[in-house]
Amino acid sequence: MDSQLQPTLWRTCRVLANRERLEVLRVLVTQGEQCVSNLARTCGMPVARATQQLRAPQARGLLRARRQSRWVFYRPEADPLVPQSAPLLAAVQRAFARGDDAKVLMQAFTALTHERRIRIVGALRAEPLAIESLRTRTAISTPALWRHLRKLRRRGVVGQDEDGRFRLKPLAPGLLRDLMAMARTGS
Repeated sequence: MDSQLQPTLWRTCRVLANRERLEVLRVLVTQGEQCVSNLARTCGMPVARATQQLRAPQARGLLRARRQSRWVFYRPEADPLVPQSAPLLAAVQRAFARGDDAKVLMQAFTALTHERRIRIVGALRAEPLAIESLRTRTAISTPALWRHLRKLRRRGVVGQDEDGRFRLKPLAPGLLRDLMAMARTGS
């Protein structure tokens, strides 16, 4: 796994694990390019708040802004300089097309909002591992490893087999499945 991309994925997941950001992104994905004032009105928030919520996904390469006179318009468009932005934006667009609600999206994004959880997913991609083997492969302390495994279990990412080994769950829901694939491949 390409360790250079791992922090980018978890930081981007952290940016998107926000209900207001998901709402502005949903409006842009489902309705197309919007000026900030129209987007703010649609989302029921002040223009300054909408602007603030747009900046973070734009910085992660998921939105493109353009100025036209005194208006700023945003649209969902992957930045080619941010390698993981295209597959991540495509995954988000598929989730909105399926009608996934905010709770499902939040669960998927919060599963991978920490670099250690990305490492755990990467370590489990080849085979199920006992806790000691997982600790050795990830270089995560046992208490921290248990804490992250609990979160991954609650989010439907990992499970345990009859021998007590941890494994990735193969049938994760849509967006979570896409995010896990990105975590496993480093893209």
